[in-house]
Amino acid sequence: MSHKNKSVLGKAGAKVFVLDTSVLIHDPLSIYAFQDNVVVIPIIVVKELDGLKNKPDIGYDAREVSRCIDSMIKESANIKYGVPIGIDGGMLYIDLDGDASIMLPSGFDPNEPDNVILLTAMRLQKESENRVILVSKDTNLRILARSLGVLADDYNNDKVASVEKLYTGFTESFVADDVISRLYQAERSLIVSDSGLTEEAIDRLVPNICCRLIGQNTGKSALAIFNHTENTFDLVEKPSKHKRDGINPRNEEQALAYALATNPNIEIMTLSGKAGTGKSLIALKAGYEQLGKSNGYDRMCIFRPTREIGEPLGFLPGTLEEKFAPWQRPILSNLQLIIEEGESRKSDYLESLITDGKIEILPINYLRGATIHKAFVIVDEAQNMTPHEMKTVVTRAGERSKLVINGDLFQVDGKFLDKESNGLAHVIHRFPGQDTYGHLRLTKGERSRLAELAASLL
Repeated sequence: MSHKNKSVLGKAGAKVFVLDTSVLIHDPLSIYAFQDNVVVIPIIVVKELDGLKNKPDIGYDAREVSRCIDSMIKESANIKYGVPIGIDGGMLYIDLDGDASIMLPSGFDPNEPDNVILLTAMRLQKESENRVILVSKDTNLRILARSLGVLADDYNNDKVASVEKLYTGFTESFVADDVISRLYQAERSLIVSDSGLTEEAIDRLVPNICCRLIGQNTGKSALAIFNHTENTFDLVEKPSKHKRDGINPRNEEQALAYALATNPNIEIMTLSGKAGTGKSLIALKAGYEQLGKSNGYDRMCIFRPTREIGEPLGFLPGTLEEKFAPWQRPILSNLQLIIEEGESRKSDYLESLITDGKIEILPINYLRGATIHKAFVIVDEAQNMTPHEMKTVVTRAGERSKLVINGDLFQVDGKFLDKESNGLAHVIHRFPGQDTYGHLRLTKGERSRLAELAASLL
């Protein structure tokens, strides 16, 4: 891009967005998200994409960005003079000038990729009459940019407005006392119009929302799930304090979550909540209980993103199974617990299920391109996935498959993710109201008193 010609920076009034590599990896289609404004990609970013194309976790996204740019510029004689973006009137430029004409403060390496991106934004801001904004998922890069007088922002296109305001999947209503007894007696379901709820309250019901109905005078309550198709409240059994055999729901939230997970009419569900609330255990138990049944699933597939907590361990030698073993262990431990507590089985029964392909535990990277039929699919630790990765996962579900997506929105380990921009939050934001979707936010910890205190205090 010639810095002598301001007209190449777009029409008057357009904003100029300089994109960091992290944005393009986070959302390979982010180029199209800036409407009729100008998108600038520094040439160093293209070089970084080339270096990332063979990475197992983000290589596909890097290649997808390159393909996207290539498809846009293949008809252009010279990309540095810009090509149109879609039909909104936006323009895409590849900036070739790097650190030309602008100096960084002492101590900054002008060859460092992040610094070259900063220099590009600084130069364009100096030369352009339009507003220049550096867009990055890297918090520190945004801080540096602002310190140097450059406007900087996070990529907000796929962020939810507020995690606290996300759909919880739960509602509580007061009803006449006889409604509770009728719900238990009338074939364990009750037509919503017979519940005595006002029309306004009924209109607020969302398909498959979890409900606690409370008698106005007695205070007695019943748990139910709103069946949108039949327009009924379907009773959910409360957890029994006397039931000690096997792994079973310990509180009302877990009972409702288990009911969602075993409901054949719900094809996709999400469970969110802090550590120790039972998200993974509920999903694994529900999948195991329906495995091989006539109206159940042929296999259970469990996927996890391979994000690490703390410093990365580096290259792991061995086969795929050996490399993924550290991420498998928590799932295998829970499955073994479910099997041992629930029924008398040989100690190698779980191993035989895995050998026979009835249970598969795989990194999320290997799901791309597959179509999964007749399977109970669990996506664990989904808060560590990007919205783009989540879309890839959900679109892999085939006929007679069910997707259960778990995670803690406040324990995000992804380098460029946060509680508002991850794949789990994206699903909870977009899916409420769909007939085949269910969700519940779990709040009560059951792992141990210490785990509950830690989740609340730390």
